[in-house]
This record gives sequence, C-alpha cells and structure tokens, in this order.
Amino acid sequence: MISLAISVNLVLYGLAGPFCAAIAERLGVRRVIALAMALLATAIFLATQIRQPWQLVVLWGLIVGAGTRVGRSCGFGAAVERRQSRRQARARGR
Repeated sequence: MISLAISVNLVLYGLAGPFCAAIAERLGVRRVIALAMALLATAIFLATQIRQPWQLVVLWGLIVGAGTRVGRSCGFGAAVERRQSRRQARARGR
C-alpha cells in the first residue's frame, strides 16, 4: 500500500502542473503558497492518525501530492518570473 500511495502522489504531482499556474494567477502567488503550506501541515498532522491503508493513499497520495505540487510550482515560478523581469529591466536600462 505504501507504493500505491507514493505512485498516486507522483501521478497527481505530474498532472497538477498545468493547473497550478491558473490557480496562482486567479488567487495570487502568496495566497496559493500559504494555502499549500497549510494543507501540508494539516496532512502531516493527520498522518499521525492513520489507521487503515486507504487512509494512507488518500492522505499521502492525494492531499500531500496536491500540496507539494502547488506550493513548489508556484514558489519557483514566482521567483523565476521576478528575477527574469529584473534582468530584462536592467538590460533595457530601466
């Protein structure tokens, strides 16, 4: 069951990528990262309460998979965008 939970996590991590940018544009990067971190903190707390194998798949596969993807993608995307904007402004003499 552990391998199934990790597999679901990785599949969701891959599939959620295109939607992360849309969510970040709609809600704002800071808000999305804060929500993702809150989701991960809740999932880590709930992981101490797992009693059945299906709970591991739902918690680690779905919730942690979604939280890590959204948090990580939005954070890196925002940092790259900010850095790129500054570099382009310097190149243009602004």
